[in-house]
Amino acid sequence: KVNRRGEVPLTEGVNYTVLRTPEDLDLDFTDKTIALDIEVSGNIRKQPWATGRLLAISIYDGQHCYVIPEILAETQECADLIERILSDFRVTVVTWNGTFDIPILVKRLGLDPKLHDTHDAMLMHYALYNTAGEHGLKPVARRFLGAPDWDADNAKYTKGGGHFERIPRQQLYYYAGADAYYTYLLFLLFYENLENNPRVRAIYQQRMIYSAMLQEIQHNGIPVDLDKMAELREAHVIEREAALQECREITGDEKFNPGSPKQVKSAIAMLGVEVSGTGKEPLKQARREHPEIAPLIDALFKYRAASKVIGSYIDNVVSLVGEDGKVHPSYKPHGAVTGRLSATSPAIQTIPRGVG
Repeated sequence: KVNRRGEVPLTEGVNYTVLRTPEDLDLDFTDKTIALDIEVSGNIRKQPWATGRLLAISIYDGQHCYVIPEILAETQECADLIERILSDFRVTVVTWNGTFDIPILVKRLGLDPKLHDTHDAMLMHYALYNTAGEHGLKPVARRFLGAPDWDADNAKYTKGGGHFERIPRQQLYYYAGADAYYTYLLFLLFYENLENNPRVRAIYQQRMIYSAMLQEIQHNGIPVDLDKMAELREAHVIEREAALQECREITGDEKFNPGSPKQVKSAIAMLGVEVSGTGKEPLKQARREHPEIAPLIDALFKYRAASKVIGSYIDNVVSLVGEDGKVHPSYKPHGAVTGRLSATSPAIQTIPRGVG
């Protein structure tokens, strides 16, 4: 345990600075290792990729934390600094989940998508402790460093997901600095562990190659045929409405709502069968044991399937299409314990055949 203090050991004017002017961005990190982190506005899961503005960029070099505030974050001077950092092989750049951060950073600043981080402390943790189940910066920092909960004061501003723009700026900047600070410390710890374990180090290095590739793939994006999506939506709405009418005819209730667990359970009980739950497995079991309720269960499943396609695989995808006519999924090289790649915003790999 490296740090058990009750607060993040960053002090304004000592080892922590919020930069004020474009001239302050003339920083030189040659031959240094730095941790880099970003904060963005909006809800990244519900808006097109990289449409949220940069609220803060934090850099910690092992001695001092520099936070680039919102007013400077998307200036040309900032773009020049970040380009120097990411393109200079003499600077070792460490991130926590850079597969997410770096593509947004280079997109918002108009940089070359082939610029990548040098190390990712999160992927180090994943390589070393892939069965940990939790790879977020804060829980890992608490576990290995005894770090305080530096995010606690932000919770009341970010209810409902994201929206860091609601956080008072000085509070947000200190939070951003803490992210970079603990990313740096964890990197030092995990780097030493990897050096002592060549087999795991090789796994980590391979994942960094994947990460660089995925950053470029995300930047390129995937085109979406909006006309086709509208056509598919109409077809599935017809399927959903037909299933709804079938449910109502079987139950004899013109206001029956298949989306209500209470009404579903009551309707099945009216047919003389008690079910333990209204999830897929309890209903399938009840159908096997009581063939007489099969028509209702089948209609329910058709309704749910059509609703799932409309909500998750059509409306959700369309809502994430950017001005370029594409979606830009956020790929996760640490997505599963098994090592399987996953993606979010949208979950492009789970879209069934025939949709999209």
